[in-house]
Amino acid sequence: MFRCVMHSQRPQRSVVAARGAHCPRYIPFPKVAKMKKLFKLASTYHGVGPVTFAWQPAGNFLATAGKNGLVHIFDRQGEQYDEIGLDMGTPVLALEWDHDGNTLAILQTGNGIVPLWDLSARTTQNLDTNLKDPSFIRWSNSGTQLAIGTVKGNLVLYSKSSRKIVPVLGKHSKKITCGAWNNSDQLVLGSDDRMITVSNAGGDTLQQRELKLVPTDCKFGHRKGDSTRGPETCVAINVVKSLILLDTTDPDNPIELTFQAVNMMFEWFNGGYLMISFSEGFVICISTQMDEIGEEMFSGRFFSERLYAVCYSPILNRIAISGESGIKVVDMSNYTEIKADAIKLTDAEDNEANLMAYTNDGQILTVATQGGIIQTFLARMPNIFDHVGNYVAFLSSLREITVVDTGGRDAPIHIQVSIEPSFIALGPRHVAVGMNNRVWFYRCDGSNRDALVNEQQYLGRVTS
Repeated sequence: MFRCVMHSQRPQRSVVAARGAHCPRYIPFPKVAKMKKLFKLASTYHGVGPVTFAWQPAGNFLATAGKNGLVHIFDRQGEQYDEIGLDMGTPVLALEWDHDGNTLAILQTGNGIVPLWDLSARTTQNLDTNLKDPSFIRWSNSGTQLAIGTVKGNLVLYSKSSRKIVPVLGKHSKKITCGAWNNSDQLVLGSDDRMITVSNAGGDTLQQRELKLVPTDCKFGHRKGDSTRGPETCVAINVVKSLILLDTTDPDNPIELTFQAVNMMFEWFNGGYLMISFSEGFVICISTQMDEIGEEMFSGRFFSERLYAVCYSPILNRIAISGESGIKVVDMSNYTEIKADAIKLTDAEDNEANLMAYTNDGQILTVATQGGIIQTFLARMPNIFDHVGNYVAFLSSLREITVVDTGGRDAPIHIQVSIEPSFIALGPRHVAVGMNNRVWFYRCDGSNRDALVNEQQYLGRVTS
């Protein structure tokens, strides 16, 4: 599939162990549909066309935007929390949450001002770069610095803590197209001038290298064999038909992996491996360990016509890939497709899912389409349950409790609850769900009157 050129220069279990004199040792749960749809955001929010989105690091809020120049904030259930009106009505190019998830940076076409929206106060601060046409934004991993690149190759560094703006003119001679921070606050940037630069937090250039072609993406990672607690020193750079591995500790000896296919996307995964996908539907995996480079650890074709997008969840160790027939999920521990998690996108407006992302906790998969639509699916459920006698109550959706009779006499009872609970307690006629120091009690006697009967707040945190 490629040649290497050296240069000298766990999901929820289907059964749950339960204890009790009248309860079987293993209680089989009824099959719950995989990848259950949580909510769908119509194109009326964003306009018909490409959309972008970003989950807050904690996964509590989703920011979305499109061609109409509006930014929307939704909670995990799809309820709108806020709408951010911008001074210009031009398309939004990128949304970036800081590390703490309290500040959202917004990149807009033709706008030299970068709005910074504060989640706690629901207010917007306009960051004036004094430069035209920003083309790239990225918060540092610590969340204290925002890098802003422009069409003319200039760089602006903004410190959130000191509110100081540092312009770095002439970082590149042409448009800055991609970039990434590592865990040591070093910034790598790629540009249309076919140059890669590595800079420190102050904007000083530490290294630079000329490439044969324009870079389209670059990401820091750990080379296989290196400690994941140490600094990220390996930069993977996408240049159309090649992937270049640049070690910042040995910059004179990059490694170029050349492929036959084009239009590739890549992700670091599993401590030093690279997953590389191609528009023709292929996915391959390689190691970055020196004695293994040049060998495919895995190669497979998941779509026969077209692959649009890919995303990786470290906590699940799975990738989601979208193609002409919908979305497929692959377990990266054994490179096998999880067929039960496949999602069919049948509507014409839902096709071509060109942007996807998991929340950091792996619970939600979000998909954006070229038609301006965003859909979210439940990818993983917390394993929360309780039982009394032959009855078991478990979390069947983020805000849904299902009570089943393991003896098969009574039909399952589905109860919509007010929160995403951290625990469940089941009694003969009621089920309680709680979070922090609050508990909600619901009737569950099968009388079609299943409803909230009491809400209680306690002095201390309730755990069970």
